[in-house]
Amino acid sequence: AHAAIEKPRQVVGTSWYVDGNPNIRHAFIWQSGAINDLNSLIPSDIDLLMTCAAAIAQDGRIVGTATSTDGIVAVLLTPGKPPLGDLDGDCQVGVFDLFLLLAKWGQTDSDADLDDDGVVGILDLLTLLANWT
Repeated sequence: AHAAIEKPRQVVGTSWYVDGNPNIRHAFIWQSGAINDLNSLIPSDIDLLMTCAAAIAQDGRIVGTATSTDGIVAVLLTPGKPPLGDLDGDCQVGVFDLFLLLAKWGQTDSDADLDDDGVVGILDLLTLLANWT
């Protein structure tokens, strides 16, 4: 796999052997201990298959390449604001976010400190549950 690191806790790159096939490549983002296929974050009505993520900027923009009906195209992904509680970066608040929050319970200086009180605790759990999708 090829990877580019920019922000702490964020890595983008290209993964080969998707579904066990060495001829398939997908772009990925890793953040907060979870990896996501960038294609799962692109609306389904957009004709793109992200095959490579080359770099990520500090503001979260990702540059890479994709295939479309027009062939291979350069792509700039600009992130929307994720829902509060989305710790795994999949733009939804669900069970994996809950697991990540519980794994960071009691930690300070953590991205799971959703209410910014300095420690991961009950108010963060309630915030996550209030934003469950």
